[in-house]
Amino acid sequence: MADKLFTELERKNGLPAGLLDAVWSTESSRGKNMLSPKGARGHFGFMPSTASEYGLKDPDDLTQAASAAARKLADLNRAYGGDLPKMLAAYNWGDGRLARNGLEKAPAETRNYISKVSETMGKQGASAGSDFSSELFGDEKPSTRNGPLTAPAHGGADLSAELFGSTPAKAGNDRGVLKSSAAGARNLALGALRGAGSIGATLLAPIDMARDAIDGKGLSLESNRDRRKGMDAGLQELGADPNSLLYKGGKLVGEIAGTAGAGGVVAAPLRLAARALPQAAPSLGRLATSASSAGMTVGPGGGALGNMALRAAGGASAAGVGAGLVDPESAGSGAVVGAVAPPVLRVAGAIGGATVGAVRGLRDVATQSGQERIARSVLQTSATNPEAAAVALAKAQPHVPGSLPTIGQAAVDPGLAQLERTLLNNPQTAGGLQARFAEQRAARSAAIDDVAATAPGSGSYYDDIQEGRRVFANEDYAKARAAGVDPEAAASMQAEMKSLLERPSIQTAIKDARRLAAETGETVDDLGSVQGLDWVKKALDNQISKAGNGTTSSIGAEDLRALVQTRNDLNATLEQLAPAYREANRNFAAMSRQVNSMDVARGLERSYTPSAGNFGASAREQGAAYMKALRGAQDTVKAQTGRDLNLSGSMSTADIFALENVAKDLARKEYAETAGRAVGSPTAQNMLSQYLLRSAIEGAGLPASGAVGSTALNTLLRPLQFAGRLAEPKVNNRLLEYALDPARAAAALRAQPVQDNALAKFGGSSLPMRVMPALIAD
Repeated sequence: MADKLFTELERKNGLPAGLLDAVWSTESSRGKNMLSPKGARGHFGFMPSTASEYGLKDPDDLTQAASAAARKLADLNRAYGGDLPKMLAAYNWGDGRLARNGLEKAPAETRNYISKVSETMGKQGASAGSDFSSELFGDEKPSTRNGPLTAPAHGGADLSAELFGSTPAKAGNDRGVLKSSAAGARNLALGALRGAGSIGATLLAPIDMARDAIDGKGLSLESNRDRRKGMDAGLQELGADPNSLLYKGGKLVGEIAGTAGAGGVVAAPLRLAARALPQAAPSLGRLATSASSAGMTVGPGGGALGNMALRAAGGASAAGVGAGLVDPESAGSGAVVGAVAPPVLRVAGAIGGATVGAVRGLRDVATQSGQERIARSVLQTSATNPEAAAVALAKAQPHVPGSLPTIGQAAVDPGLAQLERTLLNNPQTAGGLQARFAEQRAARSAAIDDVAATAPGSGSYYDDIQEGRRVFANEDYAKARAAGVDPEAAASMQAEMKSLLERPSIQTAIKDARRLAAETGETVDDLGSVQGLDWVKKALDNQISKAGNGTTSSIGAEDLRALVQTRNDLNATLEQLAPAYREANRNFAAMSRQVNSMDVARGLERSYTPSAGNFGASAREQGAAYMKALRGAQDTVKAQTGRDLNLSGSMSTADIFALENVAKDLARKEYAETAGRAVGSPTAQNMLSQYLLRSAIEGAGLPASGAVGSTALNTLLRPLQFAGRLAEPKVNNRLLEYALDPARAAAALRAQPVQDNALAKFGGSSLPMRVMPALIAD
């Protein structure tokens, strides 16, 4: 019936055979699609104004529509002198637009329209009356006058046309390239405008629904749909091509930008409610976090099932609101997808991240740079406080010349001390540390020998110093005795002298003084002389020395203190009476400093050396022996000088500093041996296995602190542990290098750790959920 109708109308209106059928097919798929996005209706796609112009009452009636279309096409045929391309362009695009812009500026939709009509006519073997393929598209295809019309293939076969929405220019055609670029920019901009317009249309949806209700259509979105179709039609009139990828991309960007704050909109009232309801604040706050991140995070705390529910709720609310903003009819599907997507994305990201992390760990096992990363990671994770340890290691200096510290000794970090012990328990790395410890023992002994003058090559230095002090002291005291007592001082101090000499200890000392002087061939006649008082002081020193011997002392502690006080009072009185004697005492003390230092150091050697020579002895045992000897040095000084002096008053500062630094060096060694023992010392193999486990676990975006110790995970990832054994020797050697070089270890502790896996970050990112509302609505 249609064929007969069309043939008659074509004959009557002077149209090419097959034209009406081709237009019918293109406009409505032969009656199957009676409404276009632009609002054209019926079999031949008449806009209301055009239908009224040609007296078309019912565009859905084929006979009426075909008759009006034939008359319209006949008018255009006459207007354009039988130029079929322009005739079809005017029918599709509009006569006025064609007249203003010309055929070469026809939009892609019109070009596609002409191609499709001509292709349909060509398949039917109809005569077109002209070959417009070359005219319209610039093709160089041969054509036959009055033969079948041909047109270039259009659509998916030509990516540039699909991308820019225009026919691609020939090679070398700069003008065509500029046209294509301009068309692409126009489609991108109009697409973005359409995406933003979707949000605007949604905001006007309540008004449209009210209009539908007034028109008796109920609560429908029909008017809102018409509004969106009108936007599409208007943009196409401006040159937009809905099939262009740039148009679609711009539309998607506009919609994403318009819905980016959907999660924040949902989260805002939840946060307000959390402030108003303190008891529910934690749950509401975490739900708000979930909504603002589109379900990709809920913040710290909560159980697995509860967090999953919060993720689903947050994702559903954010995606539902976002999709609804793009198109109200998509809100439901957006909420469903939003509820399901967060856990799916999180799990997928975790699996992908764990896989990449495991592969990265295995790569590190097999490469030199990777083994360096493993050693650095083991160092960083072993440190209790990496930042503080790095500072301490960077400043580390030997306390004793030649005693270079290890990281366990210098970092003052329990974790690094434990790592050092782990290396010490490993046969592969123990030798390097033991050699360093032997160097430290030798350096400490050398420091003591240097003060004691017992180092190789010292010879009779100690005896020579003592003999020199004796000779000069005899000369000084002989001068003091010859100078005698100052008469004026003696006159002014008679009462003090009388009181002092009446003390019982002095009376006893006087007898001993005469006896001691007689033993040397001297006679004490005048107790008030320098010679007599000096012998009395020596007798008191002799009593104090006997009383200070704990094994044979016969007096109590208070008696001993009183005796010492009397001796000191006598010495002070003698120095006031005889200035020359005071000068002799000072000279003797000055000459005694080096001798005292050597005596103290020799005492330390006798007490400390046996312990230090025992290689099985711990630093604690060696340190205890040394400190006991150092505390006893005070008694050594008293025994050698006969005076109650502390170390700072009887030894040189340099010697005291050197001996105290030996104690500090021993304390440093003791710390490395004992700190962190409660935690236990892992094996080197365990440290490497834990690195590989952390690579997989942290790659999944999970905390590795507790998971590394999980028996289930260790069993599951056991193949990684076996692979790690390949790199164990080289990684251990690098760890040994760190242990012996504090400066290098400090740099390694400060190095940036391996970056988190991108897949795990993507799985926990809200970016996919922010894009999803626009994809759902489209």
